[in-house]
Amino acid sequence: MIHYGVTWHPGTDNLGDDLRTLAALQLMPQKARWVDVRAMEQPAADLAEEDRLVLLCTGPVFRHLHHWPPHPQVSPVMVGVHASERDTWGIPFTALDGAGKEALKNSAPVGCRDESTFRQMQQMGVPCEMTGCITLTLSRPEVPTALQPYVCCVDVPQGVTDALRAYSAGTEVREMTHTLTEPSPDFDKRMAEAQNVLKTYAAATMVITRRLHCAMACLAVGTPVMLLYNSGYEDVNRFAPLHQLVRTQSVDDFLAQMAREGFPVAWKNDARAAEMGQALRRFTAAALKRAETARTVSLRAGQIWRRNRLQQMVISSRTRIQRLEQQRYEILHEKFTILMQADAAKAALLPLMNTPDMKKALRRMDWKEILQKEPWYRRLKVFNQLRKGEIVPPDTRMRMIGLLEEMGWPETPADQMEEAEEIPGGQGAQ
Repeated sequence: MIHYGVTWHPGTDNLGDDLRTLAALQLMPQKARWVDVRAMEQPAADLAEEDRLVLLCTGPVFRHLHHWPPHPQVSPVMVGVHASERDTWGIPFTALDGAGKEALKNSAPVGCRDESTFRQMQQMGVPCEMTGCITLTLSRPEVPTALQPYVCCVDVPQGVTDALRAYSAGTEVREMTHTLTEPSPDFDKRMAEAQNVLKTYAAATMVITRRLHCAMACLAVGTPVMLLYNSGYEDVNRFAPLHQLVRTQSVDDFLAQMAREGFPVAWKNDARAAEMGQALRRFTAAALKRAETARTVSLRAGQIWRRNRLQQMVISSRTRIQRLEQQRYEILHEKFTILMQADAAKAALLPLMNTPDMKKALRRMDWKEILQKEPWYRRLKVFNQLRKGEIVPPDTRMRMIGLLEEMGWPETPADQMEEAEEIPGGQGAQ
């Protein structure tokens, strides 16, 4: 018997992930269950041995590759998926091999959300197509005509919202966010909330946002939408080719245009968005049908691959930790060097280095270093040799002064460099 399911991210705090899952649900030929993307390798609940779960996978399903490949009863369908060039542990996605790569090929052609994912699939020799984001397939909900026109501002800078209100001339400006402050673990409740937000977008005059899934949802339901970005540090090309379907503008340019022309006039979205949505529906329907009889990776092969993947993660993580520790050391060293070159630090440390107490403390430390290397029965003899000058200990104080001078400190006056006549010691040095 064939069952259907969709991947979901229960722990996500991004409403856009729920909108994407809602779109996947709408494409199912029958009622579907949800599967945690971090548990695809586990056996599906309530399935007979001969049953199969056709699982529609969307978005960043490869973020947790130690849960890949799926259980043999699960036949994945890849639509609108995204793969980062490197995972959280720094392992390149294109390094996918063995049973992991075989499982991906079994689900081919893979529907890619963006050009970056498409290129990586091609590089690995995995059949693929550029489908775009599955959020483009969302059906327009039935909504009553709004009594008062309104504009939605979704996660945009406060300055944009304030400017829109200043030029609105009676049009309501609603501030919204895709950040879920307290994500519910209840799947049905989350999908209902996503549907309500979609209704809000569908009835809006226009939507201004910095969220890709918000923009794609608005394109799907036919609401004029503007995707803003910060020209200083954001690049909309990372969404390619999806950014070509929606109006994009930098925050600064958007504000400047409003200052010149006043409140924005609603526009028509690019017709290619609707065409891509239709193509996505056809692609998904065909992929779901193929998955009913597609090959899957054996349980043993999947277990071995995941074990090897975990080993790679450990090695990669250790390397990254060492690199981060080295970077941290270099940053601290740089900051300390800058501090040591400051006149205020010099004024405080130079007198301190030459006080009798500091000289004795450093000399005592030098002696202790030598004595600790000796067995207990030789320490008294070595201590006496130190007192008589027969053993010359390391001079930490002079070494520190030399290092400080290398960093540009002024030479210490000769009279301050004289050694203290009092020799530290006593029985406590033994």
